[in-house]
Amino acid sequence: MLFSALSSVASGLPLYGNSSAATKTATGTVVYTLTAPSYLTGDTSNAGSGYGQYVTTDSTGTTVLVVANGVAVSSANGGTSWSSSAAAAGLGCIYATDMSGSGGLWALVTAGATSGVYISTDAGATWTKRYTPINSDATRWLVSAAVSSDGTYVSAGGGGSQGQIGGFSSNSGVTFVTATPIHYSFGTCIQGAMAAFFTMNGDVMRYTAAGGTVLTSGLFSYTNMVRCRIRAYGASTLIVYSGTLAFPSNTHFLRVSTNGGATWNAAITPPTTSHLFGFDLQEGTGYLLCATDSALYRVAPTGGYTGTWASVPCSGLTGLFNARFSRDGNTLYAAVTSGADTAVVKVSSINALW
Repeated sequence: MLFSALSSVASGLPLYGNSSAATKTATGTVVYTLTAPSYLTGDTSNAGSGYGQYVTTDSTGTTVLVVANGVAVSSANGGTSWSSSAAAAGLGCIYATDMSGSGGLWALVTAGATSGVYISTDAGATWTKRYTPINSDATRWLVSAAVSSDGTYVSAGGGGSQGQIGGFSSNSGVTFVTATPIHYSFGTCIQGAMAAFFTMNGDVMRYTAAGGTVLTSGLFSYTNMVRCRIRAYGASTLIVYSGTLAFPSNTHFLRVSTNGGATWNAAITPPTTSHLFGFDLQEGTGYLLCATDSALYRVAPTGGYTGTWASVPCSGLTGLFNARFSRDGNTLYAAVTSGADTAVVKVSSINALW
C-alpha cells in the first residue's frame, strides 16, 4: 500500500523576508481508505486511474466531502469518522463535488445517462437534482463543480462527444441556467456573481445569470489539456492550472489574471514538474498553495505570483490525483490512489509550517 502516513522535515527556506525559519515537521494521517471500490452506473472506462476523484471542505477543514471512483463519503469531524451517503448511492457515477464555506450547501455532479447537478442542504442526508444537461445521455456529462463561499452561486462544467455543456445558479442551486463552455470544461470556479470555466483546449469563459462571455480563447497553445483547474481570489484574480500529461509528456502550466480574465500574464513557473493535482488560493491572504506527490508549496501574490516558492517536502503522497486545501489554507485533504484503491490523507496545521 502506498498510503503511509506523512512524516517529513521542512526545507527551512526563508519566507519573504524572514532571515531564517525553524525546522518544521509535516505530519499527515490516512483518515479514510476505500479499498477496491466499484463504479456505479456511468463512465466506467477510467476505474482505478484517478479520474473522478475530488475533495472539498468547509472553510476550516472540519466538514469534508470526498468523491472517489463514483461514490461519496463525508466526515463532520475533520476525518475522525466517516459515513457513506446512502442517498447519493443511487445518483449514478458521482464525478465531482464542492461545498460552501460554512458547509451548509453541498453540490455533486454525475456522469453518464443520469448526469446532473445534485444539491444537499442537510449534510448529504438527502439530495435533489436541480439541473440536467441539455440532451443528457451517456456521452454528455458533468465533471466539474464549484460553490461560492457563501453558498449563493453554483456552477458545473462538462461535455462529451456530442457537445459541451455547463450550468450556473445564482440562487443557491434552486434553479440553473445553461452555460455553453467552448470546449470540455474540466474546471470551474465562482468569482463574485459569475462562474468561470476553464476548458481542455485552453479557453476561459465566464457566465452570469444574464449570459456568457468568452474571456480568452486559446489561452495555451496545447490542446487536450485533460487536467484543468481554475481558482479565484477576490474580485479580479483568476489562476488556471493545466497538465497536458502525454500531450507532450508531463507538461504543466500555471497562469494568472489580475483583471478577471481580460488578460493573462506569462506562465507562472511551476515549483516542480511533478503533477500539481492540488492547488488553491487561500482566503484572506491570496497565497497560492500547491501540492504534489512529494511536497507542499506556497507563493505570495506579490508581483502576480512571480516570487520565490517556499516548500515543505513530504512523503506518502505517491499516487496523488487530487488534493484540496480548506479555504483558510490550513488543512489539506488528498485523494491518493494505487490501482483501484483510494485513501484520503490529511495534513493539518499547514500555516504553522511556513
